[in-house]
Amino acid sequence: MIVQLLGAFLCEEAATHYRHLSAPARRLHDYALHRLNAIGPTHPKEFKRVLHSFPALKLKIEASIRHQSGRVVAAQQAQRASTARKCEQLPAPVPKPAAIKLKVDFSTFGSN
Repeated sequence: MIVQLLGAFLCEEAATHYRHLSAPARRLHDYALHRLNAIGPTHPKEFKRVLHSFPALKLKIEASIRHQSGRVVAAQQAQRASTARKCEQLPAPVPKPAAIKLKVDFSTFGSN
C-alpha cells in the first residue's frame, strides 16, 4: 500500500517534467524515490509483488531511478569540472629567497 502511495508522488515522465516542478514538488518526488529505494531492499518479495501487480508503477519507478542516477552523474561531473577549474586558476608557487646567507664563496670549489 505504501509503495503505491509513494509511487503516486513520483513525477510523471521524470526525464522531461522534473525540471519544471516547483521546489516542494521536487522535494516530494525525491523523498518518495528515496523511501522506495529504502523499502525495496528491506521487503524484496512484497516489493516485487506490488511492482508485478502494477506495471505502470514499475515503469514510473524505473524511469525515476534512471533520471536520478543521471542527475547524480551530472552533478559529480560538474563538481570535478569545478575543482579542475579552481586548480587551474591557482597561481604557480613562487620560490622564496633563501633565509640564510652564506659567507663562504663556493664558486671555486671543485674546479682544479
